[in-house]
Amino acid sequence: MDLRLLLVCSDQDAADLLTTVLSEMGIAVEHTPSISRGLELLNDQKFDAIALDYRADQASEEFLSRLRQSVKNRGTMLIAVVAVS
Repeated sequence: MDLRLLLVCSDQDAADLLTTVLSEMGIAVEHTPSISRGLELLNDQKFDAIALDYRADQASEEFLSRLRQSVKNRGTMLIAVVAVS
């Protein structure tokens, strides 16, 4: 059984690269560029891990808050991808 990861990332090039690498490791990736769609998926499906392109904005904060309130995913491992400047 493959591990399932939800990737919430608006950068398509980064998402493609991560999807390729994770797929080679046997991890099935569900990608969405939209935080609002990511929130819908949190309610509908169970994931083994979630990777969030964290932007330090209201939408990212809401995603984190709703993740911890999710019945299906509150204990899911979260990986935050942050830009280093």
